[in-house]
Amino acid sequence: MNDTDLYADIVVNGVDNPDIVNKRKLLEISNDLINIKINSPMGSGNNYCLTLLQMHNNNNTYNLSSGFHRADFFTETIANIFILRDPYKCIASGIEMKKNDTESKTAFDIIHETEIKIKNYRNFINFVKDKDYIYSVTFEFLTERPHIFFKSFLKKFNIKNDMPFNFSEEDIALKLKQDNPSRYIREETKNRKDIDLFLSNYKEMKTLHKEYLQYANILWSTESMI
Repeated sequence: MNDTDLYADIVVNGVDNPDIVNKRKLLEISNDLINIKINSPMGSGNNYCLTLLQMHNNNNTYNLSSGFHRADFFTETIANIFILRDPYKCIASGIEMKKNDTESKTAFDIIHETEIKIKNYRNFINFVKDKDYIYSVTFEFLTERPHIFFKSFLKKFNIKNDMPFNFSEEDIALKLKQDNPSRYIREETKNRKDIDLFLSNYKEMKTLHKEYLQYANILWSTESMI
């Protein structure tokens, strides 16, 4: 099973399916490939990062896995990537995807979903700090300076890749749109605007945003020197 098969299974079946969890674990068994796990809250840019790495998977030397969205799914013995995105945008995107994936006959409780995603986001921030086996980056660094992100990621985990970085941000976005159109950044719909408005007035989001800024400022400071 390759990373594309795994990704398709994750999207269809979700993170809590025990069969999918077992498949993920099989990917981490010792082999000749470099195991890389992308793990962030839904809506953080996981698919963008996955697409970028797939486009630079020189001779298929990477075992790529993504779609976990849980802080307890990092693995100490492999290279891990965590993407920090503004919670207003991250959680709104996650809620929108969740709502779109929910069957129309099923009632969607936005308050319940928001509380779940706030808790999950906070779990990630509290977990990833000071973990040397996790490369934490901001969404802006990943999407606005992908070539620098890629080089710094290789350097952190001492990964050799002689393949030149010949793809622009537009190339990566186009590839993402082709492979995963439902996850592509698109124009805001009325549904998304309603979600944004709801979150802007949700009290706990303001507290979470402050926590985000505390960690983001640390990462931004580091990224500005790369």
